[in-house]
Amino acid sequence: MHNYRETCGKWSSWRQRRWISTPAKTTTTITTTTTTTSGACLFAACCFSCWVSAAAGGGRPFDMGELAGQVLLLQPSLLSEALPGLARDGGARQVWLSSDAEGRQSELVAEFAAAAAVNLSEPLTPTVGISADGWHVFRSPRLQEWAWVNCDVFPGFQYSQEWNFRDFISQNPWLLARPRVDIEATPVKLAFVDHCFMHVYFALVRRGLSHQEALQESDEAYLAPLVQLAAPSGLAAQTLALVSAIDLGRADFPRAAAQEVARDLVVLSMAGAPNWLEAAGLFALPHEPDLPLGPCNNNDNNNDNNKKEGSGGGLAHVGGTHWQPQDVVLPVPCRHSWDAERSASDERPLLAFFAGSLNSCSRQQLFQLFGSTRKPQSLGEFSAALPASGPEMWIFNGSLGPSSSHTGEDDLEARESIYRLALWSSQFCLVLNGSSTVNSHRLVEVVMHGCIPVVVADDFEAPFHQDLRWQDLGIFLRTRELPLLRDLLREVSPSLISQKRRLLREAAPYLNWNEPHFWNVFMSSALRFQRTTPPLGV
Repeated sequence: MHNYRETCGKWSSWRQRRWISTPAKTTTTITTTTTTTSGACLFAACCFSCWVSAAAGGGRPFDMGELAGQVLLLQPSLLSEALPGLARDGGARQVWLSSDAEGRQSELVAEFAAAAAVNLSEPLTPTVGISADGWHVFRSPRLQEWAWVNCDVFPGFQYSQEWNFRDFISQNPWLLARPRVDIEATPVKLAFVDHCFMHVYFALVRRGLSHQEALQESDEAYLAPLVQLAAPSGLAAQTLALVSAIDLGRADFPRAAAQEVARDLVVLSMAGAPNWLEAAGLFALPHEPDLPLGPCNNNDNNNDNNKKEGSGGGLAHVGGTHWQPQDVVLPVPCRHSWDAERSASDERPLLAFFAGSLNSCSRQQLFQLFGSTRKPQSLGEFSAALPASGPEMWIFNGSLGPSSSHTGEDDLEARESIYRLALWSSQFCLVLNGSSTVNSHRLVEVVMHGCIPVVVADDFEAPFHQDLRWQDLGIFLRTRELPLLRDLLREVSPSLISQKRRLLREAAPYLNWNEPHFWNVFMSSALRFQRTTPPLGV
C-alpha cells in the first residue's frame, strides 16, 4: 500500500484517492511583501520539506517529516473494553444507526436485535466509546437510548473537515505515534481528539431533534465525555488539538471546550475572532465616523439561523468560549480546484457577480441596491446576456440556470456549468454572510475560479491568515459600505486586478484539502501554539 512517505504525498478526495507526484523545485512568491514561499512543496528525496509563509516572521521551513511518529489520535477505549455492558453479547436497549452504508445497518440490527435492556436511570461511566470496527457509540438522554454512529460516511463538502482529517490520518499512518507504553517518557508533538461531532449532530437532527437540541446533545452527551476520556493523564503531548466542522466552532460545543483538561485545546474550525478584520487593518476604506449605519448593523439578521450581522457573522459569544487566541481558522472544503487556463484568465467581461439565497440582511441589501431579475437559464442565454461594452454587475436571487422545479441530472449539471462560467467571467465575486458564516465554501470556490473575493462583513477572520496575506488576495468592506460597492470596484486598476489574480493562483493549493500544501500549513498552524501547562502526564 502506498503512503505519503513512499510517494511524497498521498491525499484523499471525497470520491477517489489523489496521488500527488513529486513537484519540481521551483520558488515563487506568494505575497507582495518580503515573505517568500515556495509555490510547490520541496520533496527532495522525500524529505517532506515544504516552505510555508510564516507570517509570524519568516523563520525556517516546516518539515512534515518532523511529525513522523509524532501525531497521536486520542480515543476512548474500544467499546468492548470501555463499555462491557454494550459488548456484542448484549447490553444495548435499542440499536440506533445513522447510516445503512454497504449493508452494515442490517448486519448490526441482526447482531444487536436481542440485546438486553439497560437501566438508564443508573449513570453509566463511561457513556461514550468507539467499537472495534470504528462505530462511535454514546448514551443519548434525550432519546433515552444508546446511539450508534458510522463516522466513515462522507457528510458533504461544507461540513467535511472532521471526515477529511480522519481520512488523511488513515492514509498516512506513518505520522502516528507508537503505542502509549512507548510514549509516556517522551511527549509527542501533536495530539488530536478523534471524533465525528458533525455526524452525531446530523444523526440527531434526522431523529427529530431541533438544531439547538441536536447541538446541545452532541456537545453534552457525546463530545464533552469523549474529550474527558480521550485525554487521560497518562497521555503526553506538546499540543492538544481538535478539528471541528461545525459553523461556530467552540460556541457550538461550549461544554466540551470549557473542560479543564481542554483549557489549552487548539480548535481548528471555521470560526475566528470577530474583530480580526479591524485589528488587522484589512478594510479597504478607513473608518469614517460620518458614514451612517446600514440597515444590517445593530438589528436582528433574518437569516436561516437568526444570527446577528456584526456579531461574528454567526460567531456567537458563549461564555467566553467562542474563540481563543491559539485557535486556527480553516478553509472550508470545496469540490472545485484551480483551472490552469480558465481560472488564470484576465478576460472577464463582468465587473462583479453574486448568485445565492437572500438569507441574510447583507445579501438582501446587496440585491436591493444592485440586483437583477434578468437571470440566464441556459448557456445560450448566458452568452447573450454578457455585456457587449463596459463592465456590469450580476447580482441574482437564487441559482442560475433552469428553474429549481427542474431537478433532473441534466438540469443540475446545467446550473453548475452556468454558475462556473459566471465565476470565470467575473473580475470580482461577492462573499457575504448567509445561513452560515462568511468563511464558507463560497470563499474558496471563488478563489479556485480566479475571481477576486470581495468579502462584505464586519466580523470575519480569514483562513490560514498567518500564512496567506489576504490583503493581497481580496478586498474587504464593512456591511455599511455596500452602497459604495460599484464605485469602489470600478476604481481598482487593471494592473492590481491582474496582480491579485496571480497571487490567487499561488494561494489556491493552500486552500485545497486535496493538496500537500494544505496539509503542511494545517499541521504547522496547529503546532504554533505551545501549551502553557506541562503536557499531560509530564
